[in-house]
Parts: sequence; C-alpha cells; structure tokens
Amino acid sequence: MLTEMQHSWRRGCSLKVRIETSVSAVPVFSLLVLSVHSDESLHLLATCYYRSGKLGQAYDILSKNDVKTPQNKFLMARCCADLNK
Repeated sequence: MLTEMQHSWRRGCSLKVRIETSVSAVPVFSLLVLSVHSDESLHLLATCYYRSGKLGQAYDILSKNDVKTPQNKFLMARCCADLNK
C-alpha cells in the first residue's frame, strides 16, 4: 500500500513528464520504479524512454517485467512494431 507521500511524489513526477522533456524525466522515473515498483511507475518510465526515442530501452524494461495493464501491453506492442519484433 502506498503512503500519501508516495502518492504525492507520483503525482509530481507525472506532472514533471508533461512539463519537461521525456529525456530529463528518465532519472526521476527510474528512481520511482526502484522505490515503488508498480505498473504505473513502469509505464511512466517506459513512456519516457519511448518518447525520447529510446525504443530498445522501453522494450527492455517492459519485457523484463510482468506486463499486466492494457496501457503497458499497448506500449509493449508499439515498441515491438517500431522495432520490427
């Protein structure tokens, strides 16, 4: 169960990715995945990689984790299509 502080941090990180470029948000979301390993944090990190043109890294992070949510499955499919996998 996430604490209120973790929820606030995730909301702030989500806003950060909308305001800043995806490249500068990658370190923040990498830390988020390490501290709060969830489908949402995984999606945010993979989306940052994808939007910054790092399709291979987006694919790797998704393929090494159990992709359960429709959003992560769709992003994984997009990575596979773009990488011709």
